[in-house]
Amino acid sequence: MREALMVNLTESSVDMIMAFDRAGRVLYMNRAGQDFFGTELPRSYLFFDNLTHPDDLPRLQALQETLDQTGGRWSIEVRVRDQAGIWRWMHARGEVLCDAAGYPELYTGIWTNIDERKQLEEELLRHRDNLALLVEERTAKLVAARDEAQQANQAKSDFLANMSHELRTPMHAILSFARFGIDKWDQAELIKLRHWFDNIHKSGTRLLDLLNNLLDLSKLEAGKMPFELHHEDTRDIAAELLRELDALLKSRGLNIHQALPLDAQGQPIPTRAWVDATRFTQVLRNVLSNAIKFSPTGADITLRWCLGHLVIGRRAADSQQIAALIVEVSDQGPGIPADELESIFDKFIQSSKTRSGAGGTGLGLSICREIMAAHHGTIVARNNPDQGATFELRLPLANPETFWPAPHQ
Repeated sequence: MREALMVNLTESSVDMIMAFDRAGRVLYMNRAGQDFFGTELPRSYLFFDNLTHPDDLPRLQALQETLDQTGGRWSIEVRVRDQAGIWRWMHARGEVLCDAAGYPELYTGIWTNIDERKQLEEELLRHRDNLALLVEERTAKLVAARDEAQQANQAKSDFLANMSHELRTPMHAILSFARFGIDKWDQAELIKLRHWFDNIHKSGTRLLDLLNNLLDLSKLEAGKMPFELHHEDTRDIAAELLRELDALLKSRGLNIHQALPLDAQGQPIPTRAWVDATRFTQVLRNVLSNAIKFSPTGADITLRWCLGHLVIGRRAADSQQIAALIVEVSDQGPGIPADELESIFDKFIQSSKTRSGAGGTGLGLSICREIMAAHHGTIVARNNPDQGATFELRLPLANPETFWPAPHQ
């Protein structure tokens, strides 16, 4: 009765139950084991060497060698191939019984399918790794946002400090020289009065330029600055501007070279583009003034025209490539740090190579980018291979308002 009960229990078990003798011959395997391995039943425990996953086999063989010497209870988790050739995770445990002399005599084992549990564990591990990655990415974004906020806050602090300097300096000069005139108008020599009025005029002009920059930036950001695009010759605009800057160029001993390539027919390339002449002059003046300001005495500044392309459109689905006129201004100055080639166009930012205690608000290039955007054009900076920097202005050759509304309207 007891034996029949044991057979019934083992045969009805969903776990594989096996027993081997000292020689490794199979003494018993229940129905679950036979269903798992199929019709070709193993004849000894060595069959596991062929059915165990290669990554797990060294652990199983090491366990077998230990049990052959010491006997005792054992437990291991390995992958075993079923009759369909699928690797299944199994939790095997059992006991090796020894004879009176202490030699292993009977090997017993129960093998439980833990494939589902292992899959859940792997899924949990993947979720844990994904969560760790998400946390890492989120942390990196938060750190980047914090750094960006700190940089923006520092930029605004620098702007306020510079703005205070820029406003106070000309204002103090105006008030000081005006006071001289008030106090000594009846006794000062005419040459001194002329000197005081000249300084008042220069300081007033500097103050007006600063206020105009602030007003321009405010209008551009609010989309309130009007633009009238016409088919203008940019070489004519540049020529007028160079006449205006001629005295400054000569005082610095700088040379301006104009480069205009030829087309396939040997004719100069077209230099007309759709621009607001006043605003494009403002951009070109700013870029040329920077080149003059930061070029060493006797250096060359190159003004170059060429043709290229421009991508317009706010969304990828609406974007298109159009022909563009490229105007480049290259200098032989100190250049721009590689990590600042983009940030110099941000508001209130100045390059670390050209920033000094002499003031400056860092608004000029920001205004230039806003104006170029209103033209559906671009302005970028790059360093020259040998020395200095190049500012590249791209303008549509065709009227952009015929295929896309102006950004600031």
